[in-house]
Amino acid sequence: GKMAGLAALFLLAAIFSGAAECSSAATPNITWEAERLLAFKSSLTQTERLSGWSASNLAGVCSTWDGVICSDASAATVTGLNFTDFNVSGQLTSPLCDLPNLAELRLRSNTFIQSFPGFLLQSCTQITVLDFSMNGFYGQLPGTISTSSLSQLQDFNMEGNNFNGKIPADLGNLSQLRLLRLRGNLLSGRIPQSLGRLSMLEILDLSYNPYIPQEIPQEFVNLSSLQEWDMPGCSLVGEIPAWFGNLSHLWFINLAFNDLSGIIPPSLANLPKLREIYLIENHLTGQLPPFNTSSLQNLQFHNNSLSGTIPSTFASLSSLQTLLLDFNNLTGPLPDGLASLPAISTFAVSDNHLSGSLSSEWGLHSNLFQFDVTNNNFTGTFPPHLCNGNSLKYLSLKGNRIKDSIPEEYSKCKSVLRFIVAGNELFGSVPSGLWMLPSVQIIDLQNNHLSGKISLSDSSGGDGNGNLQTIFLDSNLIEGSIPSEIRKFWFNLSKLTAAQNKLSGPLPPEIRSLSRLGVLNLSVNAISGEIPSSIAGCRALTSLELSQNQLSGEIPAELSLIPDLNYIDLSKNHLNGSIPTILARSTYVFFDVSYNDLSGTVPEPLASDFSARSFEGNSKLCISAESCSLASAKDSEDGNLNINLVVPIVVLTVCATVLCVALMVKVYRKKKGVAKIEQASSAEWVVVPFQRLGFDEAEIYEKLEKSDVIGSGGSGRVYKVSLKGGRQVVAVKKLMMPLKLSGNTGAVVVAGANGLNGGVGAEKRVRDHESFCFKAEMETMGKIQHKNIVKLMCACECKEAKLLVYEYMCNGSLGDVLHKSFRSELCSWATRFKIALGAAEGLAYLHQDCVPPILHRDIKANNILLDTSFEARLADFGVAKSLLAKGAMTGVVGSFGYIA
Repeated sequence: GKMAGLAALFLLAAIFSGAAECSSAATPNITWEAERLLAFKSSLTQTERLSGWSASNLAGVCSTWDGVICSDASAATVTGLNFTDFNVSGQLTSPLCDLPNLAELRLRSNTFIQSFPGFLLQSCTQITVLDFSMNGFYGQLPGTISTSSLSQLQDFNMEGNNFNGKIPADLGNLSQLRLLRLRGNLLSGRIPQSLGRLSMLEILDLSYNPYIPQEIPQEFVNLSSLQEWDMPGCSLVGEIPAWFGNLSHLWFINLAFNDLSGIIPPSLANLPKLREIYLIENHLTGQLPPFNTSSLQNLQFHNNSLSGTIPSTFASLSSLQTLLLDFNNLTGPLPDGLASLPAISTFAVSDNHLSGSLSSEWGLHSNLFQFDVTNNNFTGTFPPHLCNGNSLKYLSLKGNRIKDSIPEEYSKCKSVLRFIVAGNELFGSVPSGLWMLPSVQIIDLQNNHLSGKISLSDSSGGDGNGNLQTIFLDSNLIEGSIPSEIRKFWFNLSKLTAAQNKLSGPLPPEIRSLSRLGVLNLSVNAISGEIPSSIAGCRALTSLELSQNQLSGEIPAELSLIPDLNYIDLSKNHLNGSIPTILARSTYVFFDVSYNDLSGTVPEPLASDFSARSFEGNSKLCISAESCSLASAKDSEDGNLNINLVVPIVVLTVCATVLCVALMVKVYRKKKGVAKIEQASSAEWVVVPFQRLGFDEAEIYEKLEKSDVIGSGGSGRVYKVSLKGGRQVVAVKKLMMPLKLSGNTGAVVVAGANGLNGGVGAEKRVRDHESFCFKAEMETMGKIQHKNIVKLMCACECKEAKLLVYEYMCNGSLGDVLHKSFRSELCSWATRFKIALGAAEGLAYLHQDCVPPILHRDIKANNILLDTSFEARLADFGVAKSLLAKGAMTGVVGSFGYIA
């Protein structure tokens, strides 16, 4: 009887529950739904975009509440929420599932940080679209979605979160799924074969996750509805299956940045709807398939080992906009008709073995954006029309055998940013307008047979906006003088090299206007006159090479005013007078004044830092005071002077010098005796300077007080150190991997890039990692100079410590400024834009101007420092890496939340 009664009660409850659900679904109560939304809002933060959600405006839920989507029926009901880019944070809570007809939940680009909400699997029975992309969700993806209330899912987008673990095989049971996007998480393991059961799937994006190496699952042959196959960076190996050609709905294929090998299946060329295909940076071999699909717009196969010729069918790809085949082994001429394609805008075939001539039709039938044929065997003439339409940004014909003059048309190419034609057989004069193009940033004409003068006259049509940053003219036949108009047109120049030409005349005093010039190389020319003292205006100069000219006069003492000058070559000129004492410092990496007419004594520390070869060929120049005294004594003997008077003088001089040195050493050691850190004071330091230094390494080490710590990270601490009584402030990074105790065992644990590694050898791993970070940062920072990259002043190393000394940035990091409310300076858009642009210019320099390119690999707000003017400076290059042309990047590095 009790069981029968209970059964009756359950039956009644089910009936009433079902009746309530039916009633709710049939006649929605929009006011009640609005109240449930307010209950959901109460668990959210940063809700500025939801300010219109108000209890006083419940009736406006479908019309004035941002992000709310309602049905169009007369009985309105909430069917979706779209919070894309709302910057909302907080927690997702169960009142969402009280909305009986909620079908779409789109939360892209917010700051939700939580695990996958379990209540969604239990109560939200109508949801078909779930988009959590670009948030901070973490943990594992649920493994029972197909048997939960989300079994009707059609779109499942979890891109750009921190989900880990394996992709649940259960996802293959979502029979109605059309979109599966898991890009950019921390998913590992194998890609499940069960996904091949998703016969209705149209978009598959599993890219950029650290899976284990595997072949493309054979079961994916059944994805007959697939339109977009997006799997770059998935550790795929083996060959591309021939059955790809059977997926007739495919219009997008991306298999870039994997380890695929073998040939490109010819069947891909027959895909009727194919528009974009990316096979970048694999190990593919064999010939290019004869693509002839009229819909193909974007074909990128660079950085492989493809061979053979470019198929003639490519000339019939009437919709083709981008063709990138760089860094392969392609041979033969370009197909006839390729230059006549009506849509082609980006064409890059650099670093192959292509030959033949470049058609004069290029640029006549389409507006070109990029044209790059670097390092091939092209011959013939210079295509004159590449800049027709003024859309061309990047032009490179470098490293071919083109024998022609530079067409006059390029003097009017106002759009071009990079004009690179080095290493050909070009001749004739450089079109005068080329030097003054309004947008050009790099002009590279080196290693040709170009002649004529550098003309910067106002009548040439230039507007003097000064975007030009780099000029390479080495090894040509350029003559005449450097024009004084550089002050108007080249004031942003950072690098000028014109060695081995026929330049003559004096250096113009207007050179002082080049305040950003970092490298000046005019060696092996016929430049005459004095080195102008106005060169001190080149405050950014780090390298000055004027050797093998006809310069005369004295070395200007004003060179000492250039703070970062560390490379000076003035050899083989006619310079006279003495080497200015004020110019002598220990920060030079190269200093050569040999074969001039200099006199006097080489000042310290130049005499001890550089060999006699740096000063030879100056008959009146003494490397030391002693050698000068001996030379004077010999002259006296030749002139019948009394040598007996000279010897005592020499002896007394030597004795006095020794006595002074001994006293200085005694005083120095006395100061060292009161040093705070006795062990480091007595250590043998190895110092590698990169800038002018006004301090010694021991002074820095002694001031590393804990109270001076201004930052810390995975590889050590950063200290603010005041030197010379506060007249100079530097930032000192002390490399120091953290050591921890593991539990109660007392075992040493290393917190390293690969997690926690305890046990034997832990301390050695710490030191090895310290050395690696120290070497990486020193080698990277020591060879780059840019206004948007923090300057490394020196590196100091001894047994007890490894120090990197940087210029101090008084405004801290961008992270500090963004997240500290009292820092109001960043309220203006102009300042924010200035910082963003500066950081981008620093990255562009690393990626495009450094050879080989340098990848920072840890860009985040805390690694963007700000100077007194809020100029951005990139910092912390501990995990940076030089990228060779065929280089590979292994492993994931950087900071969680900021990994590219």
